[in-house]
Amino acid sequence: MEELRTILIGIVALVGLAGAAEASTDLWTMPIEVTSGDGIGCNIVNISSKTISVHVAIVNFVGGITQESTFDLFPHGGQGLVRAAQAGLHACQFTVPSKSKVRAGMALFTDSGNQPDKLLVPAQ
Repeated sequence: MEELRTILIGIVALVGLAGAAEASTDLWTMPIEVTSGDGIGCNIVNISSKTISVHVAIVNFVGGITQESTFDLFPHGGQGLVRAAQAGLHACQFTVPSKSKVRAGMALFTDSGNQPDKLLVPAQ
């Protein structure tokens, strides 16, 4: 009976560890004050050798999520959300399988013409 109990405890522990391996992680950028005429982009790159599923959201600190999308990122591929933002504080949220598999951040840019980025903020 004691041996059966030890085996069951071991199985439960392994199942718990497998579940923890599947858990996702949220990465956030620091909030940025966006003025009228600016745009923001939440960009993410998969640096792993396997396709991963990610969720990206542009969050404003007045009304919540202003734009979001879930998509698959191929190995060494990148994608993002870009939006002409209303004035206020905005941040990017990235939900990923592991922070070691991605590099992500927010770009603040002038929403008129082909101008260089004004500010880049990494996600942590």
